[in-house]
Amino acid sequence: DDCSSTVLSDCHALCWFFGPEGEPCEDLGTPVDELCNAHDDDCDDDVDEDLVRGCYTGPPETEGQGNCVGGEQQCLFGVWGQDVGDGFEPGLCPGEVLPAPKDYCNGIDEDCDGVVDAGTEMTATDIVLVIDWSGSMDQELNAVLGALLAFAQAYSDDTLLRWSLLIGPVGGSMSTEHLHRVQDLASFDVFMGTMLSLESYPMNGMHEMLLDALWLILGGDMQDKSWSSIGGSTPTLEDFGLAWRDDANKVVIVWTDEMPQSQLEPSVTPADLSALMSGVEELRTYTFTPPLEQGNWEPLATAGGGHWYELSASTSQMFASLMDILDDAVCL
Repeated sequence: DDCSSTVLSDCHALCWFFGPEGEPCEDLGTPVDELCNAHDDDCDDDVDEDLVRGCYTGPPETEGQGNCVGGEQQCLFGVWGQDVGDGFEPGLCPGEVLPAPKDYCNGIDEDCDGVVDAGTEMTATDIVLVIDWSGSMDQELNAVLGALLAFAQAYSDDTLLRWSLLIGPVGGSMSTEHLHRVQDLASFDVFMGTMLSLESYPMNGMHEMLLDALWLILGGDMQDKSWSSIGGSTPTLEDFGLAWRDDANKVVIVWTDEMPQSQLEPSVTPADLSALMSGVEELRTYTFTPPLEQGNWEPLATAGGGHWYELSASTSQMFASLMDILDDAVCL
């Protein structure tokens, strides 16, 4: 770089330094295959042109195992890497997939050790998402949707898992706000189609009824219960149950940034719900809330045999939490 030395290739540099003006390069040297060395080895007036090679920066024994594949680099003036738009990044290996820190339960060998799902097996599971649909959840909902879309890319089973979606409150005033079962238990493809249509539901409700949602889908006693002053539910209370499979585990995941609330009369209390969940077989309940609400929702998750997670607007964090849930509840 500081011009302290001069390096000549076998042909082109000799043409430039010593050949008569206009004398063909090949008369003074023999062209060779182009190498990644910042020289014009093949004497065509271009340096390191059209040079690509395979690359892999993970442990060599993992390449080609499971989900791990190599990428491809290009040469620029003697350096292997890749142009990333705003400059050339030496050593970059675009397209490679490296071993993941752990092997998630999705039918893929992500840590590339030759063992799929760490030797566990996916079991039939019905998964219900209960989402706080108030306006304050807008950013977090985008992260939830992004995590589910990312999960769709990794998802390989289409029969063992079924998915359902409940949202509330839906509606612009207390008299019209209601709990809405958007999707009964269905395949993941059908469920994702439903998720992608959620933008048609305005997020302007204020009176959450998530305790009621859990009470309804888990078969709580509805004798003498009715909606207090809100608009009700879709479908009606009499038809609000889910098509749980007899031979499947039950997983309920709640996303909210509010304290537990009930809009039924008589109201459902957290203690009522905890007692109900403790008697439901093969149930796992997981709650996502801000840290300030952890004390209110973590006991409900624990009563349902699950865990509390921090609610985040980070898609990657939500995706990792969702995959942890699937590992905990689906792979045995």
